[in-house]
Amino acid sequence: METLTVVLFLLFSALVCVFRFWSVIRNAKRVKRENVKQEAIVLARVKEKRDSVWICKFFRFGNHYGFFRGKPKSDRVEAVIVGYDKETDMYELKELF
Repeated sequence: METLTVVLFLLFSALVCVFRFWSVIRNAKRVKRENVKQEAIVLARVKEKRDSVWICKFFRFGNHYGFFRGKPKSDRVEAVIVGYDKETDMYELKELF
């Protein structure tokens, strides 16, 4: 009886983890597909300047690349995700002041 309870608890916990992971992935795909603006604050690390935009890397449900239109104040800045640019396949970021 005790073993059955432990097995059922582990199965339920695994199901909850899978559901949470699935909902995060589904939301990320929806943001990419619909170009939804989201108010997410991320810590971006600026890598290089390319074609008058500053390319950076940030972490939000995985590693992603983004860009700033204006020059950031340092190499690590807090930023807000403005949108997703399908042409460059990167997120547009805006620096928090």
